[in-house]
Amino acid sequence: RMSTLEVGKIVPATGTAITLGDSGDTFTIPASATLDVNGTIDVAGATKTGFPVNTPAWYVTMSAASQSVSDETTTVVELDDVQYDEGFTWDAVNFKGVPGTAGKYLIICSAHMGDNAAGDNLGTAQLSLFLNTVETAVWGEGRGTSFSNTELVCGSVILELGATDYVQMKVWIDSSSATVRQVNATKLNTYMCGMKLIEA
Repeated sequence: RMSTLEVGKIVPATGTAITLGDSGDTFTIPASATLDVNGTIDVAGATKTGFPVNTPAWYVTMSAASQSVSDETTTVVELDDVQYDEGFTWDAVNFKGVPGTAGKYLIICSAHMGDNAAGDNLGTAQLSLFLNTVETAVWGEGRGTSFSNTELVCGSVILELGATDYVQMKVWIDSSSATVRQVNATKLNTYMCGMKLIEA
């Protein structure tokens, strides 16, 4: 047994493989040392810890086929169907989410808006992302006197979020009778998703 092994190079006695230690052993690289790898590190089947990841992350949609929206009224989109939330807490009753970890987040919002019947004339369709109670990002389509039946409005933004901040999606529609809608259960076009940027 020896406490220090000083060598310039380690090579296998036979073949091309070297095994360091036994199952359960731990090898420590001091903070001031550098591990310089020019080849390939194969970690398949290994337990990987300490690596940066894009979490917290979330993806939420509407469970209903449509949601009625009053004319020219800022309305919270009822995102109540959580597809996933990793390290993120989504409130499916009040339709807002809290990251739990401070940092910079990439957030994507999308809303499919349309009128309910022929002649309702969908004019301006606006989608907003609120950080707490403040409208922080706005995307929209203003058609003036040129009306259409549906609009798909989407956008993305990078925001600095505190651990207890919340995000919420809202719409504003100029139409006498409008809805926010999904195409169907497998074609989700009204949603919010996001993730924390690595090392941000």
